[in-house]
Amino acid sequence: MRNNGTEATTADFDSETATANFDSETATANFDSETATANFDSETATANFDSEAATANFDSEAATANFDSEAATADLM
Repeated sequence: MRNNGTEATTADFDSETATANFDSETATANFDSETATANFDSETATANFDSEAATANFDSEAATANFDSEAATADLM
């Protein structure tokens, strides 16, 4: 589990399943690396997907996250 310490953005990450759940005031994203699907609820968030690599990028005013399911990493700015 990883938390950047702000109220506006939290991230929960499970490296075994390479899944991540994001919840912030302006963006909510749920990722499943096995199916490479995402659900977004945000006015500002955008998503780009590469189903072969099961990667996703989303950017909102409150949160920026980059995912690589092979490496099972999450970085928050």
